[in-house]
Amino acid sequence: MLDLEETGGAYQVLARKYRPATFSDLIGQEPLVRTLTHAFQSGRIAHAFMLTGIRGVGKTTTARIIAKGLNCFEAEGPTMEPCGRCNSCISIAQGRHVDVLEMDAASRTGIDDIREILDGVAYKPVEARTKVYIIDEVHMLSKQAFNGLLKTLEEPPAHVKFLFATTEIRKVPVTVLSRCQRFDLRRIDGPKISDYLGVVCAKEEVGCEPQALARLARASEGSMRDALSMLDQAIAHGGSNMVTSAQVESMLGLMDEGHKVDMLEDLFHGRVAQMLHLHDQIHEAGADPVTMLGELGMLVHELTRLKIDKDLPILNQYASDVAERLSKLAGDLEIGVLVRCFDMMEKAFHEARMAEQKKAVVDMALVRIAYTAALPTPGDLARMLESGDLPAQSTPKPQDAPSQQASSAAPIIASFEEFLQVMDDKREATLRRDFERFVRPISLHPGQMEIGLGEDAPRDMASRLKAALHGWTGGNWVVAVTQTDNATMLEAREERQRQLAEKIKNSEIGQAMEAHFPGAKLIEIHELDSQQQPKAEKV
Repeated sequence: MLDLEETGGAYQVLARKYRPATFSDLIGQEPLVRTLTHAFQSGRIAHAFMLTGIRGVGKTTTARIIAKGLNCFEAEGPTMEPCGRCNSCISIAQGRHVDVLEMDAASRTGIDDIREILDGVAYKPVEARTKVYIIDEVHMLSKQAFNGLLKTLEEPPAHVKFLFATTEIRKVPVTVLSRCQRFDLRRIDGPKISDYLGVVCAKEEVGCEPQALARLARASEGSMRDALSMLDQAIAHGGSNMVTSAQVESMLGLMDEGHKVDMLEDLFHGRVAQMLHLHDQIHEAGADPVTMLGELGMLVHELTRLKIDKDLPILNQYASDVAERLSKLAGDLEIGVLVRCFDMMEKAFHEARMAEQKKAVVDMALVRIAYTAALPTPGDLARMLESGDLPAQSTPKPQDAPSQQASSAAPIIASFEEFLQVMDDKREATLRRDFERFVRPISLHPGQMEIGLGEDAPRDMASRLKAALHGWTGGNWVVAVTQTDNATMLEAREERQRQLAEKIKNSEIGQAMEAHFPGAKLIEIHELDSQQQPKAEKV
């Protein structure tokens, strides 16, 4: 699977040395190879191909192989098996064939660059059967350049083929796409990348640990070129003919697989101090906090999939002891907990990437997740409400002798009115004042409060409410803050007073009072509750 390129005695990186030279060498692109095979065999070869996919999956390499297949001298016509030995194949592989022109659209984006191509389209090839134009990163072309291509793509000469490659297919105009045969090159599966890295290590006479190759495959995110480049780096990093997991983790700033499971176990079991101590150790060993958080998030994703379908071969990439612990962890956790944990990790990951103190941001995110993991899910809360099994409420222990202060059960707070009453009973004047001024009530049920906050609300308003509710009821509370146009309780009360004042002013009594006492102003309105207890409000 060697691409014949001159190296001049210099070291050739693995990504170039093991670049596919034939269609059979392409890894993980079976649909592409099958379609092209049928097209070459039947002679139904399109005049323009659009190859799209992520970096390092073989777009430009595939374009060169197609060019070799069209112009191999060993075959009488287009072939799926170019020999790789004739002058045409060697020249195309080395990028110096006179009739196979490669252009990087990232650096040549204008209409003048495209005009150079179009000027040569009318002329027949000098040596080859077919003149081939390979345009890499075609999405970088300007609008004028794309427009210049349209007519030629619509009715190209029989001796011309266009091969386009792009990582941003959505940026290519539809008018161009409709004139091309499109192939989406897939991300390469991790196991296939890992297996091929093992083949490369054997050819290079380098030893390797299977887990190390699996780490490289996952880090490559489906890109074979990235995987080979990282393997090259890992061999140099170790300084010996052996690639180990420890070397890969040190090189990429990753954390040990066992430590990842330790971290998740501490996280979900609430061992916060132990979790933070482990994070300190991992950080001191050289692991990047943001990368570590991303790895934990991907592991939670894998646990979620494993929870849904236990037959998935996800655990095959891990050592047996790690796989066993992950399987047990997936069995112990609920889907709701895993989903909530993943969402929080994903948000924290993006926050940490932009932060100055990355480790501190990751630390605080892990603490939040650890405490949130113990909270009941919405489904659990619904079941608790239906069954009457509310969050545990603390009750005072029996006293041997009666005291002056009578013990009372923890209050049940199921409405905002009850919450205000409890704040009065607990003499929380400051909290009540802030609550009425800044909080926009939405809903309140035992164990869960949903509110909005005004622009000037204290930053710790939600945490103060959560702490107060927990202290008064003894149960865990979720205080969710969302966007709402609801009025604050103070705004609602002022609006109520305004309406009452207007009602009184327009009533017979109000008009009579104004007639007898010109210039009089309404100072207070007293509403009576069902027990006829007056409640004064100033306006």
